[in-house]
Amino acid sequence: MSLRPQLPASVRSPLGAVAALAVLVSGCLEYSPYALPDAKGLNRKAVGALLATPPAEPLRVALLGDTQLAFDEAEDAVGVVNAMEGVSFAIQLGDFTDLGLLREYELMQDVFEGLRVPWLVVLGNHDMLGGGDAIYDRLFGARNLVFTWGRTRFVLLDTNAREYGFPEDVPDLDWLAAQLAPDGEHDRAVVVAHVPPWHEDFNAALRQPYLDLLAAHGVTDSFYAHVHRQELREESGVRLWTADALTGRSLLLLTLPAAGEPVVEQVSW
Repeated sequence: MSLRPQLPASVRSPLGAVAALAVLVSGCLEYSPYALPDAKGLNRKAVGALLATPPAEPLRVALLGDTQLAFDEAEDAVGVVNAMEGVSFAIQLGDFTDLGLLREYELMQDVFEGLRVPWLVVLGNHDMLGGGDAIYDRLFGARNLVFTWGRTRFVLLDTNAREYGFPEDVPDLDWLAAQLAPDGEHDRAVVVAHVPPWHEDFNAALRQPYLDLLAAHGVTDSFYAHVHRQELREESGVRLWTADALTGRSLLLLTLPAAGEPVVEQVSW
């Protein structure tokens, strides 16, 4: 049974967003402000499910932008991904929630569990609001995560520097360098995060070192969200893709052939 409330208006409209928020907040009154979800470690469980299967050829990954209160569009996106041929897994690129509320996490989790492929979630700045980062930590696990599948290293990176007051270790470049270093297990790497390096919410002091690090380790494509529009920029030889918010009714599809350049397509519905 779906946990999602029957909203009095579609969240696609401004009035619908207000209605959705009202339902969520009223539903949260039953929770302790310190409550944590029952489920935990979903990202690691998704990686485990993925690694238990032979790598696909080519690898195809669906990359979904900000969901926030867009429950209807998220359900549509799940249907689109399920209908795609050859998609191995999906990554939601952060802002899984709007206010970091436990009820939001649970309702959006309920939507994403409709996916027929493993799925992971990157930490977004909205997910950290009001102590929501503690919910993320329990529900999804480590804020920086790495795994290798099909000779490709996938890195999920926390770039929400503003939420921490722009410290020197967000993003954690020492950790990232260690994950991208040659180790005989991967031939290429894909880095995904929420805040793109050209945005003011990224730590400006780390912007160029971050780009230089990606370029030095042969990362050709990295993926972000946050700005609610699909965009491509290229800096320091690295393509920086941003996915539109799901209210824009599109997602990015990354195809990684065994040989040759990655292919990125915008899929709209």
